[in-house]
Amino acid sequence: MKHCPDLTRREFLIGSVAGCCAAGLRAQPSDDNAKLEPIIDIHQHSNYSGRTNKQLLAHQRAMGVTQTVLLPAGRFYGLDADCGGNGTVVEFVGDHPGEFVFFANEVSDLPEAPEEIRTYLKRGALGVGEQKFRVACDSPEFHRIAEVAQEFEGPLVGAGLREADVDHRPQRRLDAPASLEPGLEFSTQLRLAGLSD
Repeated sequence: MKHCPDLTRREFLIGSVAGCCAAGLRAQPSDDNAKLEPIIDIHQHSNYSGRTNKQLLAHQRAMGVTQTVLLPAGRFYGLDADCGGNGTVVEFVGDHPGEFVFFANEVSDLPEAPEEIRTYLKRGALGVGEQKFRVACDSPEFHRIAEVAQEFEGPLVGAGLREADVDHRPQRRLDAPASLEPGLEFSTQLRLAGLSD
């Protein structure tokens, strides 16, 4: 088994989402004759802290962003910023095809979470995330979500919660073999994101 160095949350998010975007997304220049250098924003949310879709669109265009990945919230908490859920990102992407893409998400410890995420992956979501809930990333609930991401061969973007962050138990690290789900190998954060062998 290969050992990869620990990654920061930012490095993990950038690596997992950029790999997905680079594989099949092309920039859509506003002028047909212009050849823009693609700028991909891998981490945006709809309705972030009351921001309107019109404000999000204006901001991304003013910054020269050619492709934006929208990460929805689950049905509760709004990722602590009142972010929109799966429905809001699908609607927004439908209004701006080519300029915006989306991931699927749901609170990982809800019984219906895997099926909710599958539904949106079938509708075109490129991956799963942002899993930023009060559920440890080495828990059985989180592993169910990882299985869905693996089933669709998409990345899984998580905030990196560990057991100690949830209930103050000793930390178990992702670079140690996980034995909660037979057949799944989450030996590193890179494997979890689908970016390593």
